[in-house]
Amino acid sequence: MRKLNRLLVFVLVVGLVLTAAYVISAQQGGGARGQGGQQRRQFDPEQMMDRRIQSIMEELNLPEEEAAVLKPRIESLLRMRMDQSREIGESIEALRQAIDAKDAGQIKAKLDEVKAKRKEHREKTETLEKELVELLTLEQEAQLTVSGVVNSDGFGFPRGGFRRPGQQRNQPGG
Repeated sequence: MRKLNRLLVFVLVVGLVLTAAYVISAQQGGGARGQGGQQRRQFDPEQMMDRRIQSIMEELNLPEEEAAVLKPRIESLLRMRMDQSREIGESIEALRQAIDAKDAGQIKAKLDEVKAKRKEHREKTETLEKELVELLTLEQEAQLTVSGVVNSDGFGFPRGGFRRPGQQRNQPGG
């Protein structure tokens, strides 16, 4: 009987040690695992932006001279939109807090701030977009429209996503 009790105590102690190790690991970030035990990736907006710009440039398939002129303008436009999105997000959160506080004066002030920022952002974006479009051929403008860079509201990614390099478009009827 003593051997059985000692075995049970030993199993309980090992179980507690392993549980404690798992909890500590999870708190330190080592336990953030997705399905299949694989480590989850951290979201990096800069890395995502770099990949998006690279994908757009591959789609355009420009000679080096044209790419040297267009890439900085495309990148500037996309990064401005990303920064504007962050800024509007902060203003929207402040508006939410004003709504929760039920303070009509604060709500009005925060709402006016959101409207003013959106108008300012739209004007800046339209100026950069117009300067870019003036340098594009019809086909390039069409490609950048499909990619969501120009002739868009500037929010999010284009519908249907991006093709990987070498991936063909879906052909009608097939």
